[in-house]
Amino acid sequence: MKKSEITNQELLQAINQNIDQKLSIQKDDILTAVNQNIDQKLSIQKDEILVAMDQKLEDQKNEILDVILKTAELDEQRFQKIENSLSNVEGDLKDIKVTINTRLVRKTDLDDKFAEFGVEHNYKHKRVDKLTNILHKKKILNVAETQIVLAH
Repeated sequence: MKKSEITNQELLQAINQNIDQKLSIQKDDILTAVNQNIDQKLSIQKDEILVAMDQKLEDQKNEILDVILKTAELDEQRFQKIENSLSNVEGDLKDIKVTINTRLVRKTDLDDKFAEFGVEHNYKHKRVDKLTNILHKKKILNVAETQIVLAH
């Protein structure tokens, strides 16, 4: 065999090396292409996910604001009811105060009434005493009866 002659074995070996080199290059190209494709798809999905999350957050924010507004409205209604009730109570208290002031007997009023009663009582008492003495002088009442009437 001549040196220029290549054996089947050597030929197979050369072909395998060539195939391995080409496969290695193609494998790198394929991996690069796949990675680029994956990166591109992930970027698109990431953007879609971010948009969806932003929308969801906006929706939740709006729901929370709605709840806060409804709560504020309910609180305002409750406060209005309380204010109305307090106004009614204030009115009732004013009426009670007026009633108390018109019906309240003051010390000076009592003193005046007691003074009138005392004068009237003394006047009536003196009249009874005089009448009893007159009846005794006319012999209508005896001494014991006169003493009983004057004692009371």
